[in-house]
Amino acid sequence: MPIASQKLPENPTALKEMVVDLSGKNDQLSSTNNQLSSKISALEAQLRLLQKHRFQSRSEKFPEHPDFFKEAFNEIESLSDRADAEEVLDIPAHKRSKTRKDRALSPDLPRVDVVHDLPEHEKKCDCGETLAFIGKERGVEQLAIIPPQHYVIRHFKNKYACSCKQCIKRAAMPAQPIPKSQASPILLAYLMVAKLLDGLPLYQLEKIIARDGLVVSRQNMARWLIQASDWFDRPYEAFEQQINHYDIAAADETRLQVLNEPGRSPTSQSWLWIRRGGPPDKPVVLVDYNASRSGDVPLALMEGFHNGYLCVDAYAGYNRLVKNNKLKVVACHDHARRKFVEAYDSLSSKQRQTQGGIAKQAIKRYKALYKIEADLKGKPPEHIKDVRQLESLPLLVDFKDWLDQVKQQVVISEKTSIAVNYFINQFESLKVYCEDGRLPISNIQTEHVAKLIAVARKNFLFANTPSGATSSAKIYSMIVTAIANGLEPTRYLSYILTELPQIRKDQSIEHLLPWNLSPETLSEKYDKIPRP
Repeated sequence: MPIASQKLPENPTALKEMVVDLSGKNDQLSSTNNQLSSKISALEAQLRLLQKHRFQSRSEKFPEHPDFFKEAFNEIESLSDRADAEEVLDIPAHKRSKTRKDRALSPDLPRVDVVHDLPEHEKKCDCGETLAFIGKERGVEQLAIIPPQHYVIRHFKNKYACSCKQCIKRAAMPAQPIPKSQASPILLAYLMVAKLLDGLPLYQLEKIIARDGLVVSRQNMARWLIQASDWFDRPYEAFEQQINHYDIAAADETRLQVLNEPGRSPTSQSWLWIRRGGPPDKPVVLVDYNASRSGDVPLALMEGFHNGYLCVDAYAGYNRLVKNNKLKVVACHDHARRKFVEAYDSLSSKQRQTQGGIAKQAIKRYKALYKIEADLKGKPPEHIKDVRQLESLPLLVDFKDWLDQVKQQVVISEKTSIAVNYFINQFESLKVYCEDGRLPISNIQTEHVAKLIAVARKNFLFANTPSGATSSAKIYSMIVTAIANGLEPTRYLSYILTELPQIRKDQSIEHLLPWNLSPETLSEKYDKIPRP
């Protein structure tokens, strides 16, 4: 009942008790109001982040204007010279098109010449004389494409007989990745790259092939990919040796849903674990499937990697591996910086005036650190280490000292507080990259593999069985390692799927490993595959 409609007691003691009771209720309402206001602010911040995630650019380029919200934050992994160019060339699209230069098409592409001639009646001058041909004038070059072309490779085995009629010999057919199957190595390679790199689900590939009047079921394609991936075990082992024999490695993990996993719900999350390593001239990327995200998985996967540097994020699942194998963690600055970007994005325009300064200043400090890295690109590791010790390390120490002071401030948003604490807690690992010029400032290369998988996963959504997930992981390992070594993946997979069935277990496969193949050599091998 409202106070105005209540009958006030005449007894002073009762009146005093009423006042105390109402005061207590008012305190409760005030506390509840504060809690609700805090919850509303948190939800509004989350909504702003989700709106940016859904409708705006995902880059992390920091805006110079304090009220700037719709511009993109440039991803940390972007080269700073590219970022600088974007800032300088921040002009309207209609003006930008006037200064844009046509990019020349690769001279390695085959050319088809089309000659345009004058009609016969136009080959005469007004004076009546016939015009003389004086040469050709080159016009524009246009890029063209031949859509996927299906064809059949027919195998014939020559037979020979002796006049004695006692001896007949037949030529042997080369071993195939899948015996007695209609799937050729080049088709298998195409399906692997189309599904896992280009993100085309098998049901879409089934429709694409059907447009040529062919019936190839997605069930057959799935079975082919699983069977063909067994040939990748030996290259996989060779890749793993490269990781274990070098002293720098990186790791990350990304989700994968597996529907028919024994003893688990179809909605359970499984994981693809990513390892990146090997010497600079033999880069390797390995992807492994596991139902668990526990620390036992990286401990088993990286059993042979000891006494080196491990580039990872702050996930605690790597702690046992680091301790057991005596590794030194190189923390990822992209993760640290991204938290400040998220803190700034979560604030309203009004809040940025009072609470956005800390995140803004942190991002500017990171811009200075990444500018140093951009200037060092391509320099020898010894030089990179010297510059980092001289320039980057003092900036990092000053950064940390400043955040120690910031942490004592009362007015600080929740997400800014998370970003500050993350940097301070990870500081010892965040500065490790300054110890060795070979170390990266971030784990973005490994993260790129996880993003590549995530983009394809949005299309094919899940794996049906653990065997399918395992085969996908092996195929990813071949594709991404080929790309890391500068090879076109469809050509590389076509080549090794043709050659591996011909090699005995006691024979070497060194010549098939991607770092032993140049793009030119691979093109020559690929061109030998029968085609119309």
